[in-house]
Amino acid sequence: MGKNRNRLLTFVCLMFVFALIAAACGGEEAATTTTGATTTTGATTTAATGNTIVTPTGMVLLDEQAVGTPESLVAQSPTEDIFIGTTLPHFKDPYWIAEAWGVQQRADELGVRVEITNAGGYGQTTTQVRQIEDFITQGVDILIVGAVDKTGVAPVIDQAWNAGIPVIYTNSIADSQVQAGTYTYDCLVGDLQAEYIAEKKPDAKIVMFTGPPGVAWPAARSDCFKTKIAELAPDAEILTEKFHDMDPAVILETMEEVLQAFPEIDYVYNNTDLQAKGVVNALRAAGYQPGEIKVTTLTLGREAFALMEDGWIDMALAERPVLQGALAVDIAVRLLAGETVPALWVVDHPLYNVDTLEDFIANEEQWNWEPEDWQP
Repeated sequence: MGKNRNRLLTFVCLMFVFALIAAACGGEEAATTTTGATTTTGATTTAATGNTIVTPTGMVLLDEQAVGTPESLVAQSPTEDIFIGTTLPHFKDPYWIAEAWGVQQRADELGVRVEITNAGGYGQTTTQVRQIEDFITQGVDILIVGAVDKTGVAPVIDQAWNAGIPVIYTNSIADSQVQAGTYTYDCLVGDLQAEYIAEKKPDAKIVMFTGPPGVAWPAARSDCFKTKIAELAPDAEILTEKFHDMDPAVILETMEEVLQAFPEIDYVYNNTDLQAKGVVNALRAAGYQPGEIKVTTLTLGREAFALMEDGWIDMALAERPVLQGALAVDIAVRLLAGETVPALWVVDHPLYNVDTLEDFIANEEQWNWEPEDWQP
């Protein structure tokens, strides 16, 4: 955990430097930056720049990044009715179901009305744009969005802000004028898996399952992995990197093709446990035994947890989707209450393997899993 936190601090410092560069080079934007902000409660603030972002709605955000923890859930129940419209990429992945639970649970705790939709998959830009337009027409007070792509959704996000409806991203962002919300720390995901593989087998032959093209998070995670593995294990070899739809059948078929082309694989890197499950299914179908080809991943849903117990998954990072969804609601309610909160929030990602699964159940289950009988 300490190592992760140090990496978070380093990352935030870099973000601050980049922000200064962007401020010096940028042109006119709908969101403006001023100075003299005060830090709010409920966040572990990691870059106190003193700057604020004035959004098109007139709401103010701290131009800072914070580390979101359960202790960051400090919003008070609003005195007026609030309606939050939520659109997430899909519910084929246990991550997004757990995130939807986090949104619903926190909204219920605060007495806030929320409607949760999904676009049906990454790249379903037209569907998500229509969902956002429908929410704007309904007059929602604020939107929570997990973007299905980073460019096609951006114009309607800007439209919402300009119509007086703030937008809080959750995990998957678009290239909009204002970027506020809660995210997986993508580079840490790549770095930690690279460190793990480099320590276990410095000359590993690696296959990478990156994810859907045109979406921000897959490339961010995989790019950091490639940089870090080259630094720590120069004798390691990336045999192939696969971009693909987040569909279990597609992942299974892709891994079957990879096994035929590269029988010498040592490790398979994954950016989500949906990918890891597809990879394991292909290994089983091909007659491999647990551990013959080692699998690493982000996200430890129930099925991935069982696969780790059986030895199919070697290590996994907890993504904390329930916490991320709850934080998105908290940020939304605090912003509507007139609070000035950090624009960007990340969560830490503890590492687990078969020897530490009991710790996961004790410390992480409630922040990673929805109730077994719950569906969005």
